[in-house]
Amino acid sequence: GKAFGLKKDHERAIEDFSEAIILNPQETEFFLLRGTEYYLSRKYNLAYRNLSVVVTREPNNAEALFFRGLVNNFMNKPDRVIEDLDKAIGLGYKVSDAYAVRGSAHCDKSHFKQCRADYDEAIKLDPDNPIAKEGLAKLKSKPEKRLQGKTP
Repeated sequence: GKAFGLKKDHERAIEDFSEAIILNPQETEFFLLRGTEYYLSRKYNLAYRNLSVVVTREPNNAEALFFRGLVNNFMNKPDRVIEDLDKAIGLGYKVSDAYAVRGSAHCDKSHFKQCRADYDEAIKLDPDNPIAKEGLAKLKSKPEKRLQGKTP
């Protein structure tokens, strides 16, 4: 499954991880791997279900929380994005996309101060992060939103 995933053959990776789950349903890592492959295949409902199995079994699995946060983003659920990415970041999962996607969710909720702070942190970690760069450009083009925005 991992080899197929590296080759971006997501369907075959999902098949292998599904077989692994049948053989050993207690192995949480297989659900994480299959969930990330579903995410990469844009099958967000299936990704969410698999990643939720991981989070239920291992509530402090920062990687599962991160990917579930990304899935929630594509499912247009900003409250869940913020919740999952807050936990992932709090557990030490400090990657630029975690901050950038959480920043976007805060913007969706009109939490402009937190939005800006997350975008700034994403840029610190990766100056070329496209989500944060685009988000910051939008914020700067509409300063009235920053001033009128709610804070969490």
